[in-house]
Amino acid sequence: MRFEADEAAAAIPRQVVWGRDDRIIPAAHAEGRRACVAVHRLDGVGLLPPMEKSGEVDRLIGELPCSA
Repeated sequence: MRFEADEAAAAIPRQVVWGRDDRIIPAAHAEGRRACVAVHRLDGVGLLPPMEKSGEVDRLIGELPCSA
């Protein structure tokens, strides 16, 4: 049962949007994520990418597939 749940979760499209200038949680923490997770690092952005570059974050969310 757990294997099936893990496989189903792996098929869900996911992404992480990180600010390269985040001094609270450094962008290096985005390294090593699973291959099925898209990681986007935004230049000139700190802790709050949705507030600092809302247009760019909106664009990235819009590009995320609805299903695998």
